[in-house]
Amino acid sequence: MTQLTDAVRTGDVRTVQALLGREPALASTRDADGTSLVLLACTSGHRRVLDALLAAGADLDVFDAAALGHVNQLEILLGLDPTLAVEAAANGMTALHLAARFGHAGAARRLLDAGAAVGALDGDGNTAADLAVASGHADLATMLRSA
Repeated sequence: MTQLTDAVRTGDVRTVQALLGREPALASTRDADGTSLVLLACTSGHRRVLDALLAAGADLDVFDAAALGHVNQLEILLGLDPTLAVEAAANGMTALHLAARFGHAGAARRLLDAGAAVGALDGDGNTAADLAVASGHADLATMLRSA
């Protein structure tokens, strides 16, 4: 798994595709910190690696779904466990932080409807609105600040 994790982090799509070709289930694995490979690819900006992981059938958790803007997946996950809306990763980041960082207003709205804390701070002391502004999503930041 370390080889796959390293390949995801560095954006080595050929290695990712080769490893997933042999064992597609690896797409759903996590790094040593518990972060999904999907989220690693997303936050690293490696779109082709992300596409390979998704094509291999990676399972999406609430953080992945929020970062990708997959509102339907959020509906399913939050329907099964509404507390996921307020769950924080080890770095303090919530699904709402990720939706805001990547500019997914629909995902952010769904998380807010489920009870996500708009004022929650990540490990660096940022709110979701702060991340939206920093990522160039001013309209989403405005929506979050008025929630």
